[in-house]
Amino acid sequence: MKIIRNDVKQANVILEEFYGFNLHVQSYSSTFNVIKIMIESSDCEYIVFINFNNCKYFRGKFYRSESELRISENNGITEINDVKSDFQIKSEGGFILKKGLYEEFFDDSQLPKIPPLPWEKREKGGTNPDSADL
Repeated sequence: MKIIRNDVKQANVILEEFYGFNLHVQSYSSTFNVIKIMIESSDCEYIVFINFNNCKYFRGKFYRSESELRISENNGITEINDVKSDFQIKSEGGFILKKGLYEEFFDDSQLPKIPPLPWEKREKGGTNPDSADL
């Protein structure tokens, strides 16, 4: 996993790799002080999370496909903009960008195991209508 803290130039290099991908507002605090976005695509094994702290301004949809994000910094204010839409976040607390594989962010082994539904069981000789013994 690659982690970048407040390095605009390095973050924009990574964001260029994800042009055209889907953007999701993944989570936020009740006052929108902290906003976390995720950038992903089903065609790529890597995803990006960006956390913005001490957010002062937010505009745009919570989901956006075909995003093209850029980060800039001016006078202590960090901005992220989607040049193809009106999505924008302004933050006074900087950002943390994380790029990694899905498995590095999510541990599916922690999810509960769901047993198969009755019609999903394929036991020979059972009451399954697909059984060869009918």
